[in-house]
Amino acid sequence: MRVAAAIELSSEARLELEKLSRRRTVPVRVAQRSRIILLAAEGRLTRRIQRQCHCLRSQLTELSRTVRRRCCIYGQPGCGVQ
Repeated sequence: MRVAAAIELSSEARLELEKLSRRRTVPVRVAQRSRIILLAAEGRLTRRIQRQCHCLRSQLTELSRTVRRRCCIYGQPGCGVQ
């Protein structure tokens, strides 16, 4: 079993993602991506995230790459690029 790529979140980022994942006025994709990032930050297994968020593994992989890339660009922790 694969664990989702590690993502480090600040308390402010976590709070904002939690808000986005619960709001009913944001696009479904934004809420889903927020939930995926929160679950990955908790260290959940990829398959479990797939089941909980009803998404494909390729979607998880691409989102993980995008998040890590943006963290590196903005100099935030959780870059994960070696």
